[in-house]
Amino acid sequence: MKKAAELGWKPVHLLNINSTPVASVMIPAGPENSKGTISVNYGKDPLDPQWTNDEGMKKYKAFMAKYAADMDPNNTLSSYGYGAAQLMVHILKMCGDDLTRANVMKQATNIKNYVADLALPGMSASTSPDDYRINKQFQLMKFIGRTLGTLRRDHDRHVQGDELIASHACERRAGDGAPFFVHAAGSRMNSFSTSARPCGAGVASA
Repeated sequence: MKKAAELGWKPVHLLNINSTPVASVMIPAGPENSKGTISVNYGKDPLDPQWTNDEGMKKYKAFMAKYAADMDPNNTLSSYGYGAAQLMVHILKMCGDDLTRANVMKQATNIKNYVADLALPGMSASTSPDDYRINKQFQLMKFIGRTLGTLRRDHDRHVQGDELIASHACERRAGDGAPFFVHAAGSRMNSFSTSARPCGAGVASA
């Protein structure tokens, strides 16, 4: 993104979720250069002030201050590690006193509606013996210069000062003809909400 900006080339950047930590990718590349980048996420961005008073974020920040004071709590690689560890603890608690490999696998593949501290609102995790995927829900995200946030569908909104951005909404269809709605609205970092359900649906289900 930085090199593209140096060349005066301004394409729409579509990045994998693993390539979009704000603190270690977007900011180093330059907030202006990264602006408009589209990706997905399922977790709260520690840099987003809308989560300052969120209980899950408070627990995360307190944990980092106590046990990982030498690490950057605003880096989403840190928040990802926290979420992965928290899920592991949840699975081990499900195991009770039977910590055999067989039971750990049994519990790990029978998670029901687990909600992590840093999960975006409305998102939960479930697994089954024939579906090991933890993350099946995502929100499309659009970086607007500071952090990632949540997009709304109904109408255009704007935010203050240098984070001002006009929102937009668009619709596309999946290969099977099911409607997907991409919603955008102004916020600190904008996120798109996609869904395979009819218009007005909430978060995406992959």
